[in-house]
Amino acid sequence: MAVILPVSKSSVIPLGHCFALDIPALICWQQAANMTDHGVWTFLSRLPTGTHFLNIRLMNVTFSYTAIKYDNIDVFGYTAWSLLDGFEWQHAYNIRRGLFYVDFKSEKKERIPKSSALYYRQIIRENGFFPRESTPSLQAQFSCDFSWGITESFCDSSLYLWNITGDGLLHKVKGVKLKTRPAQCTDFVSIKKQLDLLEKMKVTHYRFALDWSLILPNGDLSVVNRQVLRYYRCVISEVLKLNVQSMVTLYYPTHAYLGLPGPLLQTGGWLNQSTAYAFQDYAALCFRELGDLVKLWITINEPNRLSDVYNRSSNDTYQAAHNLLIAHAMAWRIYDEQYRSFQYGKVSLSLHSDWAEPANPYFESHSKAANRFLQFEIGWFADPIFKTGDYPATMREYIGFKNRKGLSYSSLPSFTSEEKQLVKGAADFYALNHFTTRFVIHEPQNGSQYEFDRDIQFLQDITCLSSPSRLAVVPWGMRKVLGWIKKTYGDIDIYITANGIDDQSLDNDELRNYYLGKYVQEVLKAYYIDKVKIKGYYAFKLTEEKSKPRFGFFTSDSKGKPSIKFYNNLISNNGFPADYSACDPSNQEKQCSFCLFVSQKKPLIFFACCLFSTLILLLTIIVFHKRKRRKRFKAKSNHCICVSF
Repeated sequence: MAVILPVSKSSVIPLGHCFALDIPALICWQQAANMTDHGVWTFLSRLPTGTHFLNIRLMNVTFSYTAIKYDNIDVFGYTAWSLLDGFEWQHAYNIRRGLFYVDFKSEKKERIPKSSALYYRQIIRENGFFPRESTPSLQAQFSCDFSWGITESFCDSSLYLWNITGDGLLHKVKGVKLKTRPAQCTDFVSIKKQLDLLEKMKVTHYRFALDWSLILPNGDLSVVNRQVLRYYRCVISEVLKLNVQSMVTLYYPTHAYLGLPGPLLQTGGWLNQSTAYAFQDYAALCFRELGDLVKLWITINEPNRLSDVYNRSSNDTYQAAHNLLIAHAMAWRIYDEQYRSFQYGKVSLSLHSDWAEPANPYFESHSKAANRFLQFEIGWFADPIFKTGDYPATMREYIGFKNRKGLSYSSLPSFTSEEKQLVKGAADFYALNHFTTRFVIHEPQNGSQYEFDRDIQFLQDITCLSSPSRLAVVPWGMRKVLGWIKKTYGDIDIYITANGIDDQSLDNDELRNYYLGKYVQEVLKAYYIDKVKIKGYYAFKLTEEKSKPRFGFFTSDSKGKPSIKFYNNLISNNGFPADYSACDPSNQEKQCSFCLFVSQKKPLIFFACCLFSTLILLLTIIVFHKRKRRKRFKAKSNHCICVSF
């Protein structure tokens, strides 16, 4: 397609600068088009990786496809320029436009296909863009005992009382002690708000986190905040009345709040192994106080993301991770040895588990980089627990390789034989938080930092649908990571403990609906086709925080969004059913509705039973006395008759 653009002196593009045409607008202007000459060029004299140019070509073909499908433009052809590198007018041999690389310095002038040639061949073979979802959408359901949950970071554990100013707001009152009656769960007004939100979600499970620093402010058992423990117990017990089970996270660090008690933070936090022993005591306390009501425990949320906190050096990062692993394993052993026999619960830790794809699938270095990302991100914690009792061999070998080259001075800690026995097998299921897929290239880096040790760089795929925070929506990545976990760690139970996306819209969060539908569909494929033992799915998250990416189903002031109804439908259908339901949800709904009514109206039912019993007793007494009076009257009458006679 030859295009003449009117230009002025001010609009002339300087030599060497890039200028991107708005291809959809250009095609729309022409109404009908055959793209006969389209391509990009590079100054490189050596064979390039082609990733950047592959993405540009992909973008332009995508725009052409968009014009055909959505703008109803008659685009009837596309021709790439050019087949080979060659003589390019005033640039001579200094720029290269070809799909095939030509070595001009060689006598034979060898032709080598670039990655863009391989990708263009794939586009031609598939006559467009074949979806990455390798199988069409399924009409099927999960198992009848599948857990549908919602995740929340923390519960508000403060005591609130209604004020008398008439503004209807909750105001925290310090030092309030209720002495007029025994303590009740209704003392915590904020619980009712949580229950109202959960009831609207119609979930079967609720995941929330305890606050270690509130329960044990000194970091040890010398001071235990019983009020906070009572609050958490009330949350769990009141949620149970809604027929909702709790999955409780013991430790939930974030970028803004590390969540450690002050004294432990002052002594080095997770760089000090004593923190692991303090965590063991804290976990044992929670198991003892709450374990009769909780069947699913998460010890630590995303320990593989604490590298963002302990990042002074790679050795700090690896030492903190080592102590986190030991802390989790000790907590699991405590539960296994002292509480499992009568509480019948399960314990694991939750790992951030995004999938990684090579940015250029035709380059081996990119494929190796993607696998290396998975080992450094997931295998770092999963291998010691679910596999070998030690860090991944790939991870140790690559760090050793960089050490020998003088590019890094990092070293992974070594497990003692006792620690290997402690850590290996210390989980009852695999819990993962998954949000997106990362596109990875190999990028050599120098320095002793965890991020540098991996030698990878992330690329943003401009053709992918993305959220406001630039999370790429790549549903097939969910199925891939679930399959990888099964292949790497065996046929273990898996809970997806967080999955969601930020959506700025408050009135019509269509992006969240699309994300939920597509990602749950891929989870269903992994469950139904790949036979991955997925036990539950938890959407992220219940409420959003102010001035943060909008992940919540409810706003910070508890206003619901349309995606609530969409998730309700997924839960009620237990997936994507055909015309019939294997679980017969209608009967289950009736049964659960009756159970829910009974659990919610216990005081009223008890009062009604007492009233009914009292009425029965009064009626019995009245009838008894009436009969007695009749007998007396008859006896008196008979006596009078006898005397007269």
